[in-house]
Amino acid sequence: MGKSVLRTREIDLSSKTATVRNRTFSPVRPRSVTMKSDQKLRVAPPVPRPRSTTFSLVAFQRVTEEIRMQCEEKREASERAARGECEQALRMIEKKNRRMKKFENAFANGFIFLKIINSWLLLRRF
Repeated sequence: MGKSVLRTREIDLSSKTATVRNRTFSPVRPRSVTMKSDQKLRVAPPVPRPRSTTFSLVAFQRVTEEIRMQCEEKREASERAARGECEQALRMIEKKNRRMKKFENAFANGFIFLKIINSWLLLRRF
């Protein structure tokens, strides 16, 4: 009889992104019967498989939920950052517009002043 091999998938939850790895394990050894020094039978338990190697739907759903939550958090953070940048740009534009308005007003007032002086000088000639 050939040696059977168990192939499973493992989900690594420790990293930021979930990675699924294929793993190969030999089958669990059968319970072995050993003799103690006082000749009583003792049944040794089988070697347990690591729990992380079982690929269950619940674990997969949990991982996908964690990934979805992380994506939502990143999206919200980037939206907040974009909103902050937009608000900052709007403030800068408003500030520039106020400065331009002041300059335009000053220029208009200066132009009016020059016209008044020019007309006064023209009137003095006569």
